[in-house]
Amino acid sequence: MRKKTAFLAALLFTASFAGNVWTVSAEESAAQTPAAEQTASADAGTKPEENSSAPTEIPSASPAVTSSAEPTAAPAETPSAAPTELPSEEPKQEEPKEEHADLKKFVKGVTENDEQANELMNRLLAHETTASEAVINFFSKKNYDDNEEGHKQFIADLCKYVYLNDGEFEREYPAKAPFFEFGMSKEYFLMRFVESDIFRDFCTSEGIDRGSIPITENRDKNPQVTDYIQRIYNKVLGRRADTKGLNSWTGEMNNNGKTAADVLAGFLNSDEFKKKNTSNEDYVTILFRMCRDRDPEEEELKSFVEATLAKGHTREAVLKKFVRSDEFTKYCEDRKINRGDINIGGWSTNYDGFKIYINPDSGLMERRYATVNGIPCYFDNDGTLRTDWSDLASVVPESAQLYSFSAMEKDITKLAQQYPSLVHIESIGRTFDGRQ
Repeated sequence: MRKKTAFLAALLFTASFAGNVWTVSAEESAAQTPAAEQTASADAGTKPEENSSAPTEIPSASPAVTSSAEPTAAPAETPSAAPTELPSEEPKQEEPKEEHADLKKFVKGVTENDEQANELMNRLLAHETTASEAVINFFSKKNYDDNEEGHKQFIADLCKYVYLNDGEFEREYPAKAPFFEFGMSKEYFLMRFVESDIFRDFCTSEGIDRGSIPITENRDKNPQVTDYIQRIYNKVLGRRADTKGLNSWTGEMNNNGKTAADVLAGFLNSDEFKKKNTSNEDYVTILFRMCRDRDPEEEELKSFVEATLAKGHTREAVLKKFVRSDEFTKYCEDRKINRGDINIGGWSTNYDGFKIYINPDSGLMERRYATVNGIPCYFDNDGTLRTDWSDLASVVPESAQLYSFSAMEKDITKLAQQYPSLVHIESIGRTFDGRQ
């Protein structure tokens, strides 16, 4: 009896456990079982206890148990655990750029209203005008102060309305600022901007004519020449150049072939400079600043004046020394300016038509004895050549109106021979210097 009771208890326990497992397995496989099979099974009235002895049904719950015990291994072992790929987003397409957007910005900036802007745009696209003409017309109506603030505003406006980019100011102003000091005109800066690569590319991309801005003032033709003339005004006359004077002197160099030395000499001989009544020391100091770009040392200035001007040398002769200095020569070479020279010295003619000789080093007329081109000569106190004691033709041109002592001696001797009764020579007298 006890054996039967124990057997029934064990059987009930097993059936209860098998029923629990089946329920889990049935829930997991319900999705895989066709609906018709599930209906047939229900109609047959199959009991859980009838399938509890099948060994293949029990392991079906094993994956679920394993999955709950070791969750980290499930994705690697079960294909269904692989992450699902999200659909890739389509790349955003850039909105098409408005046609002639930059051109519209340009014409709006250089005109006063929409009507003028539309008219200018149509004319530009029809090639009836140029972008340069639009720039000139716009800036001709604007005035800027001739100081640092005005210069900055001018360059800022050029970047805004010509380059269409305010950010270019940081690069453009430092590059253009020196040209304000030179004294270049407003048209010069406009020309530089419209001839830039930035403005050229803008006109090309918009299909309009860039055009050009003509240079009409002498001061705008060569910035290096203009800077040199401004330098003379500052260091020689002590002021900035006026527009008229700047155009006049730059024209002498740009158009008439004057050299740097010629122009400097012209300033030093001008009425404005002569009215300053500069001393010898001041004159030499100005030349140091102008030609050597420095002030002389105190002792250097003193010794130079004593060796030149204090001994009667002319200021032109002193200027010649500075023009020929290494510093001034290099200054002109670096700027590709023709240095030239100060032409003093050599043979000249006095008011009577007689030849005189100016010493190239001192700028003074030679008096008494002097060696010219290796030939000893004698000049009287007014600088007139009287004799060379040898071959006069090798010293001065043949056309020189001279009457040397040797020529006079020959003429008197000839007269005495031709007219012995009229001319009698007792002896040929000596000159005061002891020569025959």
